[in-house]
Amino acid sequence: MFRIQGSSTRTTRSGRTVRAAARKARGEINAVRNRILRAWDNLGGPRRSDALCMLSMLFENRTYVEKLAECESIVKGGDDLWEACVAVSRNILMGRGVEEVSNAERERRAMRYIIEEIPLVLDSARIFEAPSSMCFYHHRKPLAEMIFSEGSALRASSRQGYALVRPVGSFADDTVSEVPVHDDQ
Repeated sequence: MFRIQGSSTRTTRSGRTVRAAARKARGEINAVRNRILRAWDNLGGPRRSDALCMLSMLFENRTYVEKLAECESIVKGGDDLWEACVAVSRNILMGRGVEEVSNAERERRAMRYIIEEIPLVLDSARIFEAPSSMCFYHHRKPLAEMIFSEGSALRASSRQGYALVRPVGSFADDTVSEVPVHDDQ
């Protein structure tokens, strides 16, 4: 459990106190987690091939750690990738009610989270020793599209996919964007 200083008087963008907002967020996360676990159970899971892995557990996975080091080096050396990660981290912070990113530590932690996710977007199949892997999103992710585009310094494995999933007819022009697949090098 953690204590939020001044949480009884400070308010979020939604008008709730920080403590009430944290309680509501925790409740919503638990509700989603419970729905996922019920659906998994209804499908006969967990099966031997199923796994649940928290991001923090991946630091014990040599493949993940190697891929993370590679990603850190490439992202820090590439202006476009760095700026895309900054944009994603600022969107995350703004979604949490942070009006301006004035706290350097907060922005650094958000950037760290984004960079720690990139190896999973690039090669979850190898990290989890699976034949293939697919990242599904319900709306376009500029960083993912940059990673999966031809010529990106970060190259997704040929065993790794990226797809937009929406109800039929929900794409504005009824077309599907094709994202090229790179061969492993």
